[in-house]
Amino acid sequence: MADGPKNVGPYDPKRGFIAQGVPENPIGTVDELEALRMPVDVFPSCAPESIHRGVKGCPCEHLCTMDYKGKSFAEGGGPRNHGWENIKSAGQGGNVVRGMHPCFWGVAQQESMKENGSILRPIADEGEEIEILTGTLSPIPSDPFHREDKLVKLKIEPFKRPGENQKIAQNLLRATIAKDEEARLANERTGELLGVPGATTPLNLRRRGGRG
Repeated sequence: MADGPKNVGPYDPKRGFIAQGVPENPIGTVDELEALRMPVDVFPSCAPESIHRGVKGCPCEHLCTMDYKGKSFAEGGGPRNHGWENIKSAGQGGNVVRGMHPCFWGVAQQESMKENGSILRPIADEGEEIEILTGTLSPIPSDPFHREDKLVKLKIEPFKRPGENQKIAQNLLRATIAKDEEARLANERTGELLGVPGATTPLNLRRRGGRG
């Protein structure tokens, strides 16, 4: 005789979010995630981690000195992209390397940069441009692998917010469904409490948008 279904305990909806993949670094501000009904104790935000508040914050928050630290989304709170400049020490060759990276990328490396005598600093904000050195292969018939370096402009694109990030699209869909279901159940419970006939939706008709 086949075993029946095992008792795995009550369903935890947060497991569904985790199964779709949760980034290690912040994806938005606390108020931004709350507005999207994404659990702030599951998704990291630009905030200090707080067990009491149930907030999964930024792992670099204690090192961060950005002026938008702790601000809301409306106030320009992070995360943000920056143009970063890495001036390497003489022992590392003394090169200057530039590129576009999020704030937490640069903040996380500040201590190690101090130790090896290098400098890593933001030199441009979102919407601004920086010049970067890029290499291209020169079309010289006698030397097809000849490389030439030249300066090109790179525009710093805005950090992709949760609603724009394709990697968390499934999580956003789950949050949207949860929001709709909360509203539906709240109305249903009110009808039950008031004794409204037919307030409970039959299980087979419980789908988004009403009673079918």
